[in-house]
Amino acid sequence: MCSLNGGNSTHRLLVVDDIDPMKLIAVVSQMDIIRWIHEHKDSYPDKTARIVVSEFMMVRPVMINMHRAVMEALTSLSVNRYTGIGVIDDNGLLVANFSIGDLRGIDIANIKNLFKMSVIQYLQTMKQSLLKEPKFITPGAVLDDVVTTMYNNHVHRVYVCKTEDDREPVGIVSTSDVMFLLNFKMTTQKNICV
Repeated sequence: MCSLNGGNSTHRLLVVDDIDPMKLIAVVSQMDIIRWIHEHKDSYPDKTARIVVSEFMMVRPVMINMHRAVMEALTSLSVNRYTGIGVIDDNGLLVANFSIGDLRGIDIANIKNLFKMSVIQYLQTMKQSLLKEPKFITPGAVLDDVVTTMYNNHVHRVYVCKTEDDREPVGIVSTSDVMFLLNFKMTTQKNICV
């Protein structure tokens, strides 16, 4: 296998033939793994599906104010080695998600937008539609809720907000976090998730 890294973790694996390493068998993405986990929920190691999010989320996630420049958001991604960050309003409430994927479609004709637009202006302009609501859960949610949210919405990160009504981010869970947690649980409990 050949790892294709993004940020702090592997995002895709190239699966090649053992005999002919130039023969590509498959490309497995983190979302492929999330889908597999979702479809095999019954195979989780004992009680793993019920682990509370507040026990494994990353606390104090990196956020950027919606009025900050896109280049500041990109700098924050680079400095922190993340592939996405939350976008908050002036009250500190989650309003959007900004990720490397939002750069799709950038070409020489519109690259100047990265320097002069705010994050929210850029997302609204480049997406040419209403912004998708960022996906979030509360600290009392469990691992199964995270996996289901990621799977159903095809998202790589789920924000953890104080409550359903108070969308102040207090944490974040990424696909990498889910895979790390399940790997840790399987290896420490000596169970194999098949």
